[in-house]
Amino acid sequence: MPPPPSREPLPRFLSPMLASAGTLPRGKAWAAEVKWDGMRAQVRFDGRRLTVRSRPGRDCTEQFPELASLAGQLRGHKVLLDAELVCLAPDGKPDFHRLRSRLVGEGRPSRARTATLMVYDVLHLDDRAVRALPYTRRRELLSELGLDCAVAHTALVCTGVGAVADLLTVTDEHGLEGVVAKRLDAPWAEGRRHGTRRRAARRARRDARRL
Repeated sequence: MPPPPSREPLPRFLSPMLASAGTLPRGKAWAAEVKWDGMRAQVRFDGRRLTVRSRPGRDCTEQFPELASLAGQLRGHKVLLDAELVCLAPDGKPDFHRLRSRLVGEGRPSRARTATLMVYDVLHLDDRAVRALPYTRRRELLSELGLDCAVAHTALVCTGVGAVADLLTVTDEHGLEGVVAKRLDAPWAEGRRHGTRRRAARRARRDARRL
């Protein structure tokens, strides 16, 4: 049984946990998620101010003003979310070029370049470090936040237990980037590639590590 969440101040930023490349595991001990062609993002809300940071920790809040309404939904909490920012093309597929244009000085969002925040984990909640909890429990806490995805350009990433093979088929059929498998009982490991998180890309990935 994991230890109960410890009390800690809300972190400014945590170096992201990374997935190891290779053959994806199968079975009911793992959850499967779509691997999006976007930019890793960490969202911090301290009860007053919402901050968005990229994978290296760069503050990019002003470049994604459409996420400001998320603060209203998080009111009453102090929270750190692990997520990915994507720009969706008219066919519903992620378009990395649209996202990159938001980050290289080409102006504020247009209808074609509006970003969506794909949220898949919670790392800190209300003065408690929840990273040591199992992935399944962190997903429950994320769901309990009650985010209204229709309001804040936000989506909760769907996860399927034991669905790696099915999701691989879906990503192939729709030309999506790939799949990430996450072990259900695993904690979140800061700044490391870890065997409890595996990834398999089905097509070439745009490099967003430095954004």
